Amino acid sequence: MMAWLNKIKYYALIFLIIEIAIIALLRNNVIKKENDYYLKKINDLKITYSTIVNSYSLLSQIIYDEIINEPEVIDIFSKAYISNPTEQTEIRNSLYQLLLPVYKNLENKNFVNLHFVLPDCASFLRFHRPEKFGDDLSPARYSIKLANEEKITAQGFEIGSSYHGYRYIFPLFYENLHIGSVEMGISFNAFREQMEKIFPEQFSFIMRKDMVEQSLFEDELDDYEISNISDYYLSEKISLQSQKSFQNGNIENNIINAINLTVRDEILQSLQNENSFALSVDVKNENFIITLMPIRNPENVLIAYIISYAKDDTVKEYRKSYYEILLPVSFIFLIIISFIFYINYSNKVIKQSRDFLQSVTDNMIAGLLVIDNNHKVVSANPAAEKMLGLYMHEMKGRDCGNILYYKDSKNNILPLNKWPVFEKLNFGLTYRGEEGFYIKNKYQEVPIEVTATPHYKDVNIVGYIILFRPAFLSN
Repeated sequence: MMAWLNKIKYYALIFLIIEIAIIALLRNNVIKKENDYYLKKINDLKITYSTIVNSYSLLSQIIYDEIINEPEVIDIFSKAYISNPTEQTEIRNSLYQLLLPVYKNLENKNFVNLHFVLPDCASFLRFHRPEKFGDDLSPARYSIKLANEEKITAQGFEIGSSYHGYRYIFPLFYENLHIGSVEMGISFNAFREQMEKIFPEQFSFIMRKDMVEQSLFEDELDDYEISNISDYYLSEKISLQSQKSFQNGNIENNIINAINLTVRDEILQSLQNENSFALSVDVKNENFIITLMPIRNPENVLIAYIISYAKDDTVKEYRKSYYEILLPVSFIFLIIISFIFYINYSNKVIKQSRDFLQSVTDNMIAGLLVIDNNHKVVSANPAAEKMLGLYMHEMKGRDCGNILYYKDSKNNILPLNKWPVFEKLNFGLTYRGEEGFYIKNKYQEVPIEVTATPHYKDVNIVGYIILFRPAFLSN
């Protein structure tokens, strides 16, 4: 019993090793598919973002070339940096009245900001907040500082004093003299609406809390709240976000909140590493892919993340296929291992039975001959060798009639085909004869008693088994 149990343990161990290998192989394949799909989602988000940035960059360049950088505008603004506060107020009012229709038109194109800045980076005129001016932008606005100091076009995502968004800054010149710069800005809401026109996904935006607090006017901070995806990030209050995004994204805000709360612990390390990443999450029996892409300012400092939310069953299907393949493959290997165990166990039983029968025949007093259909000797036991005075190798292949012989009542030796034994054997019957059979042992004729039976393979007679012993032993 213990040997049988040890044998089962051995095959169970083999199955376990194979099962682990199968699980590892299939799991690695699923993980690769998931990672490839996550990478695709990240690239889609990057491409979408870059496409919109470039389209607004082209539009802002056209506005600069055809509207802002015109003599009438330049002539008014050219005197601002050398004027006293009273004169600057008049210049500011003139510039505001001249370009207010332009600014209204820009608002329709999702530009939220038209901003003139003096060469020393002091704010001169914010069209969205004309009452706010004179503050030094150089500490928090690297792009404006770069445009004014290097006198080059600059662009990038920045958190300003009154809003966050993508900025396009162009230096301004009057008769080759640098007189300041002009800025046009796009809010994230504008980006979100454009991205959702390209992809049927929901987009949101979170910003580093420390960057927002050091950049925004104090009265603007009330428009932001701690993000439920991370305590180190802020998001704009829902009431201030464009409602169009919720319609286009087709994901309710309570679902987004549930997704954020579900993944916040899992994404902590990725946020700290400032990586782009994506992951799958199940919320209320629906599967979603959440993708986060870091946004850096012109100084290459991480300041925010764009987040996309999409109803997506792709990863769920990958994982489902994993189990759909694993279970039948495991079952097949279990059947194979069980079958091998059964075959080996059966062979062992057969060998034991064969060894037992061989032991029996080897220790039989009666002689035993196995002959084929052609009456040729196939095997003999030791008792037969002893009685016949012949070894097995001497008998094998010899005609049985040369070893045993049969005499009729007239004492005539009959050929094999006349032996009465085969009349019964060929019909599948057992024969028992006590007279007429003889062997020669040391040139002496010894009468024998014979018992014979057909030897079957499947349902066919393939030979005969003959038992014999000296006739005097039966008396």
